[in-house]
Amino acid sequence: SHAPLLLLATWRTEPGTPTFSDAMGHDLHGDVVDLRGLSEEVVAGWLLSTVGVDGDVTDASHWLYSQTNGNPLFVRELTTMLLQQNTVSAGVEGFQAPDGLSETLREVLLDRVRGLAADTVAFLRAASVFEASFRPAELRALVDTDPSRQIDEARGAGILRSAGSDDEVAFTNDLLRRALYTTLSGSA
Repeated sequence: SHAPLLLLATWRTEPGTPTFSDAMGHDLHGDVVDLRGLSEEVVAGWLLSTVGVDGDVTDASHWLYSQTNGNPLFVRELTTMLLQQNTVSAGVEGFQAPDGLSETLREVLLDRVRGLAADTVAFLRAASVFEASFRPAELRALVDTDPSRQIDEARGAGILRSAGSDDEVAFTNDLLRRALYTTLSGSA
């Protein structure tokens, strides 16, 4: 018998990885919905409607977009944090980016690494001290081992990406780097 089958799948496409259709290796009979982050303009509109004023939130919305890459969950959580900290609100002149992360956002971000090998998570925690890209040789001095396997696993999970020169890597999202940094002893 030929019963209809509904298949739902998620696929995270990062730079250098194949599309879902390419990875499946054949024509799909169905629809592929490509979900992308919100544009910077939509993030600004979200912030304006959430704050509830007609004002200039350009600095805050630019910061919000740069931190979230338009990820709707991250946009919502960071906006909530900004409002709770009274960092952006009606009548406030200037914008001061907050230092911390809300506990909810921190936990959502840390969920991304929970399925990785323990030594890869330890490697990523150590790498979180670098605010920009880094070279494996720089990190090797901190972890006293060749981090090639951990870098490969983190790249495969979409947590690290190539950056700058051939041997440089960086976190795909600075919020995740910041969440990992908070797990280091003595950090805020």
